[in-house]
Amino acid sequence: LDTHGEGDGSSITPFVSSEVETPQRQKPKVVAIDYGIKHNILRNLVDVGCDVTVVPATAAFDEIMAHAPDGLFLSNGPGDPAATGVYAVPVIQQWLETKKPLFGICLGHQMLALAVGATTEKMHQGHRGANHPVKRLSDGAVEITSMNHGFAVDADTLPANAKATHTSLFDGSNCGFELVDQPAFSVQYHPEASPGPQDSHYLFEKFAGMMGCFERANIVLMASATLLLGACGGAGSGSSGPKTAMTEAQFAELKANCKLQTARFGPSTTSETSVVDGVTMTVEETKGTSGVMIKLSQAEGTSAFSCITEEFERMGAEAYVSME
Repeated sequence: LDTHGEGDGSSITPFVSSEVETPQRQKPKVVAIDYGIKHNILRNLVDVGCDVTVVPATAAFDEIMAHAPDGLFLSNGPGDPAATGVYAVPVIQQWLETKKPLFGICLGHQMLALAVGATTEKMHQGHRGANHPVKRLSDGAVEITSMNHGFAVDADTLPANAKATHTSLFDGSNCGFELVDQPAFSVQYHPEASPGPQDSHYLFEKFAGMMGCFERANIVLMASATLLLGACGGAGSGSSGPKTAMTEAQFAELKANCKLQTARFGPSTTSETSVVDGVTMTVEETKGTSGVMIKLSQAEGTSAFSCITEEFERMGAEAYVSME
């Protein structure tokens, strides 16, 4: 992690990537624009495998591109978004022309909105503190979040190529949107804050996936003896007894629901590859178990990866992602 020195953006205390251990060998390069960035955002970016360089809020587009980034992160920060937008919006608009991934949080969310032609408005009562319920519009799930903002994006002004993704259950204000024609998204709340639960950490994984992090890191999603299923004391029971592998029936259901067309389940090690929703997937049986190992490499999206993890959760299983 590289950080800028003195600049118009809020400075931060530098730290090295080794503070957050990540086993990846090749990492996507991210430039984070510092409008007042929180240290833990950087930790989360590093934790999902990103090589992060922080630049001042007023950094020019050419300065950003000099780092050859795979993705751009727009940070949180204080103040009226219109004032920051004077120098931030032109840079973001130039970045959007590259069609490379972009992720924004809080003020960064508002900056992306302004860059695509939407407007922001002063809230009658700002959102401050923890335990703010936010509805994820794609599936109706509710995330418990932390917030600290007095302005909001006017969802009615979002252009046709922008789709609202999250909304506040307190007042209905916009809490997130994404562009449907390129890999760019943002949220108003703070997914790094972890106000008890960690409901929104998947957003960092989504950003990393857009940059091909899964392909570079060879992320492996295990579905074998690492899964705790109901047959052995209940999922998540914390039992130290035997752990049950995914059954063949459960795998068949997973394969069907997530459209894993060439995945196999059998006594011998097999390896098949398919492309689903832009994600190249290699699925092979793990040696010595009755489970499967799913290797994901990222091309354009993370929908297949998300489907698999959601299926594990629905089946009452605990899964983990290991990196090799």
